[in-house]
Amino acid sequence: MVREDVSKAVGEYLSSLIRLELEAFLGRKPYERRDGDGNHRNGYYHRHFSLKRLGQVLVKVAPDRRGKFRSLVLPRSKRYEQELRQDICLMYLTGISTATLSLISEKLLGRKISAGEVSRVSKELMEAAASWREFFKDLKCRGLRAELVQLGVMDGILALEEVFKEEFPKAEVQRCIVHLTRNVLAKVPKKLKGQVASELKDIFYAPSEKEARERFAEFKRRWEEELPSAVACLERALESALSFFKFPAEEWLGLRTTNIIERLNKEFKRRTKVMEIVASEKALNNLLAFICLKMEIHWRKSPMGRVLSAMFKPQLEAANEFTQNA
Repeated sequence: MVREDVSKAVGEYLSSLIRLELEAFLGRKPYERRDGDGNHRNGYYHRHFSLKRLGQVLVKVAPDRRGKFRSLVLPRSKRYEQELRQDICLMYLTGISTATLSLISEKLLGRKISAGEVSRVSKELMEAAASWREFFKDLKCRGLRAELVQLGVMDGILALEEVFKEEFPKAEVQRCIVHLTRNVLAKVPKKLKGQVASELKDIFYAPSEKEARERFAEFKRRWEEELPSAVACLERALESALSFFKFPAEEWLGLRTTNIIERLNKEFKRRTKVMEIVASEKALNNLLAFICLKMEIHWRKSPMGRVLSAMFKPQLEAANEFTQNA
């Protein structure tokens, strides 16, 4: 009952916003007559629109007689808000098929979405891939030598991995073991999460690649029947999850996860969150550049756990080619 009442109230609120939009578009209030332009209101029609965490709401859309009015509150071609589109993309990225998404969409999103709609929304992933490709190309234009890039550590977005491999063909891809562990544990009952998490840690922190694979084989034998989805999730990503073994042992701690870049992003948020006003886009870019340089200097001078500072010297020649000298 609460959800129904809230949905009704939100629908009425959106309807009133559209009426105000039309009033501003026509330049006069309801029933007010003016000489000249003969455009008028033309009743209303109902539309359903889906909102995240709320579901489907009923909205009264007020058109004009000449069909020139375009609402910014409720775009004509949209049946749900942008956040829902992003959620659909994320679920598609995790491997859920278009047919399955169509079946579960009503429960999760508040309205049934056809397999065709899922396919159309998922095309946004291709646009995202294009953005990543442009980003990599921009780095190379600014001096990054593709042949010197040895490894890309990422959180499992397939389109990103594919573009990275195409732009840096000599580099390996390392799947972040933190993100992978979360994905595996999401398919494990609560009572078993602790034991499975411990065994996953044993695999990723094995003293050698050979032993890591042996431990995975044992993990698979133990859990394949009881936890088939969890085992399959791990097995699909195993090769990229063990890429760090191809590098010196003292670097493994820093290469297994995306912690370094996430630490940088956290610092970005910490410094910008307190800024009520930013002078300009250029000023913000200068601040972010300063944070990057400051943290790079710190990384070059300070070991990270057991990772030696040598990690940022001769082995990664690309760093010297691309970044500014301290």
